[in-house]
Amino acid sequence: MRQCGPGIVPGARGGGAAGTVAAGGVRIDPSFLRVDCMRLRYLIEDAYVKYLEADAFRRRWIFPVSGGPDWLDTDLYSIDARPEHPPVDRQMMGGPMLQVLLEDRFKLRLRREVRQEPVYELRVADSGFKLRPLKEGECEARKLRSAEERVRNPPPAAAPGGPLTIFLGGYKDADGRTIRPCGMTLTGQNEPNPGARTVHLHGQRVYELTNYLSLDRIILDKTGIQGLFDIEVTYGADVSPMGNRVRAGSTLADVAPTETPRGPSGADPVFAALEKQLGLKLVPTIGPRTYYVVDHVERPTPN
Repeated sequence: MRQCGPGIVPGARGGGAAGTVAAGGVRIDPSFLRVDCMRLRYLIEDAYVKYLEADAFRRRWIFPVSGGPDWLDTDLYSIDARPEHPPVDRQMMGGPMLQVLLEDRFKLRLRREVRQEPVYELRVADSGFKLRPLKEGECEARKLRSAEERVRNPPPAAAPGGPLTIFLGGYKDADGRTIRPCGMTLTGQNEPNPGARTVHLHGQRVYELTNYLSLDRIILDKTGIQGLFDIEVTYGADVSPMGNRVRAGSTLADVAPTETPRGPSGADPVFAALEKQLGLKLVPTIGPRTYYVVDHVERPTPN
């Protein structure tokens, strides 16, 4: 472990002033963890938020890490660590194992605090939920079909010096609809309607929708709906209470800040859009939100 010198900006945030050099961010492999010049608060969020659950990535801004000295957001650290008995899965490496390293080298102590604050509850609307779950085995079938389609129609090679080609996967069904592999999420503004925002979740739980609406409050799933669904909803970012994802304890924008609408959308507010398109509703209320508070941390000695 070592502290990075001046003139380095963390690669996972991008950008930087003239004369700075971007580092490479965080890389997790089954046999090693490599961190290139990252802020400690970011690593705490990895260990205690993003990789905490074995079967899901938790969104950083929903579970804020607050408190601690200013240097959590200014000092940059590089780390090379290897598990004693590889291979180790990504969730274990980025969660519990990184926790042990932070607690040992930085003497980190956190406490979990649940606060009552304004939230939205996602519930089934009176009209009833409108989507049908995927059939058993459909995710595996999509995976195989997408792989076959990629062999039949490989993406074009990038021109020398040109942008990289991003292959999203998927195929067309008999009705001409694009079917994507399960687990894929696509979000963003619509063109040519930049004030509207669309969220596509392919083969995912209804719960995941609470992570991608980018509103001014966190959303608690109270639907009780199980199973996997293809979920698509379009709403007006210009007429909805959109959030500005800024991390607690700092002025750093979250990794996925809300897009600024560039014009009137003509689309429904998110409340009406959810009910019309999905049969769901958002209910403003007061509810619990989990915070992780830094009680103690020390700068480590290099090795």
